[in-house]
Amino acid sequence: MKAFDCGSGLVRAHSGEAVYRHIRRAIENGELQAGQTLASTRALKDRLGVSFHAVLSGLERLEREGWVLRRRGSGTYVRDSALNGLQGASGRRIGLVTCGDGSPGARFLEGAVAAARAEVEARSGRLVDMRGERDPAAWESAYDAAIWAGADVAPENLAVERHPFVILSHSCERVFPSAGGYDVVTSDSRQGGMLAGRHLREVGCARALFVGVRPGGGAERWEIFSRLRLEGFEQGWGRPLGAEDLVPVSNYMVTDGLRIAAEVLRRGPRPLGIFAASDDLAMGLCHGAAAHGIELGGDVRLIGFDGQPPRFAGDPDLTTVAAPLEEMGRTAARLALERIERPKAPMRRVCLGCTLKKGATA
Repeated sequence: MKAFDCGSGLVRAHSGEAVYRHIRRAIENGELQAGQTLASTRALKDRLGVSFHAVLSGLERLEREGWVLRRRGSGTYVRDSALNGLQGASGRRIGLVTCGDGSPGARFLEGAVAAARAEVEARSGRLVDMRGERDPAAWESAYDAAIWAGADVAPENLAVERHPFVILSHSCERVFPSAGGYDVVTSDSRQGGMLAGRHLREVGCARALFVGVRPGGGAERWEIFSRLRLEGFEQGWGRPLGAEDLVPVSNYMVTDGLRIAAEVLRRGPRPLGIFAASDDLAMGLCHGAAAHGIELGGDVRLIGFDGQPPRFAGDPDLTTVAAPLEEMGRTAARLALERIERPKAPMRRVCLGCTLKKGATA
């Protein structure tokens, strides 16, 4: 069978991930068949316009997740189980288990859950919504595998381990592999923060401020998501921020951003760049700017984080770091279905990159 060359032109910031997605998509849509051999590493490098490292990184991830098999001397080819395992998922029940609709991560879940449901149903499975269910006995009997989903999923929340499960979370750093193993799908908060810092630097901001959460708003450590986003932001900005450039609040809420807007937006020198650790915080700053007659997008630039759609018709078009929620949901669904078919397969940890969604505020 003729080797598959995968098309051309994948030059982008995260080329290894792009190689992975490109080849995986070819497997899923039938361009690559079970047993078919990929082109050589050198041929893929030249054809796709990426580095050897990017090709190797993409192939290693495909092999780790069970899509391909790499044999020294004979090349890389598509595994039969990459297709058969998914096609054999008919009737499988995937439970969606979260902390409930009232949890802080509930809004974060919307896009990911919709994508997970569509993916499971496309594979002839069924997503069983267990949100808010408190009875472990109900969990045990309701599904064959589960997606434990939330912005803040920690090991102490994981009460059931009899069935395989996938953790869908904003951060891998809250999740530690158990002896039995489970799969994790997350987004890269550090990389997202780096995109924000780099953008504010490139548009010529003279000063950068970071607005994040410290529980209680005091001098305690940053909440984990704020810490990761700040670390990436400083890397993208090119230098650490001083204490006077760090603005702590108590929660990731619109009201917290609104409360500090007047003081933060009037800081100098200009142009001033502000990175808020959530879209809700950024939206509060937006409404505060409107109330105080401060125009955003000119000498005051603002970036949020999450990529959530506006809640209300009057909300501004926010520049934000968008987490890949739909892809996270689809990936979690695939991993859950595959885990049923291959329960002893090595644990997989998938961290997806974010993108900068440009709006009117930066």
